[in-house]
Amino acid sequence: MLRGVATGESGYTPVRPIRIGGIQFSAGPDRQQNVQRALGFARVGFDKGVRIVAYSELFSLPWFKPNDPQYLEFAEEIPGPSTEPFLALCKEYSSFALCPIYERASEGTFNTVVIVGPDGIMGRYRKNHVPNIAFWEEKLFFQPGDTGLPVFETPYAKFGIQTCWDNFFPEGSRILALNGAEIIFSPTAAAFDSEARWTSVISANAISNNLFIFRINRVGKTGHLQFYGRSFCVDPFGEMVNKPAFHRDALLIADIDLDVIRLARQEFPFLADRRPDLYHDISRPTQS
Repeated sequence: MLRGVATGESGYTPVRPIRIGGIQFSAGPDRQQNVQRALGFARVGFDKGVRIVAYSELFSLPWFKPNDPQYLEFAEEIPGPSTEPFLALCKEYSSFALCPIYERASEGTFNTVVIVGPDGIMGRYRKNHVPNIAFWEEKLFFQPGDTGLPVFETPYAKFGIQTCWDNFFPEGSRILALNGAEIIFSPTAAAFDSEARWTSVISANAISNNLFIFRINRVGKTGHLQFYGRSFCVDPFGEMVNKPAFHRDALLIADIDLDVIRLARQEFPFLADRRPDLYHDISRPTQS
């Protein structure tokens, strides 16, 4: 049995079961059309009992191309064309949707995940770590986030968010765990031959913090980038909850038991055995 999954054969009865979903998505140039397709996937998930659904990075937009000034026109306020249509749907199903958008605000433009719930916009997370590497020259479009590392509490679970590049900075996952997150949702836009690397870092973050992590990756092609999907969810022992999705648009459903977190922290008490008195150097600025 995969830990975190209830199976009749084992006789194990989940104590805090929840069904969550990840929607890996390919987006064309028509945002309205993308959003309508995305709503269809969410409705299917909610009909199947999913209570929290998350999309891949910048789900309603094509991926940006370097030095493309027209891409700035996609930036939107909250609520806006990528989030407003979810208000009625989440209210209808008493569920939550995590919508990664290109946000325009008075403070600047951000790579933002908007949390929509039954009562409207619940909050936002702005991507903290903005890369500037080949094919991901994101600093041309996004500012580093200023929302910190919030934990969002719902009737179903407490969760945090780490968007793509954020996941390679383990301090974020640790802080979310210390502040009560039970699940981390990780929207990504990864391409090329990076699947093994992503599996390693997500599993490591889950193990070392004893929580669930759901990575949701884009699919489709933009220029030289072929986004490969392969979204997956891992449990607090770093094991796959189910098989990764394939390379096309898909809704991946994960049935998890949040009580497994308690069991993992009894077996591997990493948080309890921390030595904060040794970690002062972690906040020292990087030497140039």
